[in-house]
Amino acid sequence: MAVREYKYPFYVDNRTNEEKILHEAEYYIRILAKNEEYWSDMSIQIPLKHIMPHVPMSNSLSVLR
Repeated sequence: MAVREYKYPFYVDNRTNEEKILHEAEYYIRILAKNEEYWSDMSIQIPLKHIMPHVPMSNSLSVLR
């Protein structure tokens, strides 16, 4: 019987929770900004309640603000 050991590379995420939330929110803001539903005149407005479902670490709107 042979026993083998595998060492897989892994990434240690040293970002703070605040940075993780910010990066997740920015990612989904970019995706949602492509939707014409959020366009108004010369700006794009995306309500926080539309971003929150995509950012699992945020428990409330105050975290995203």
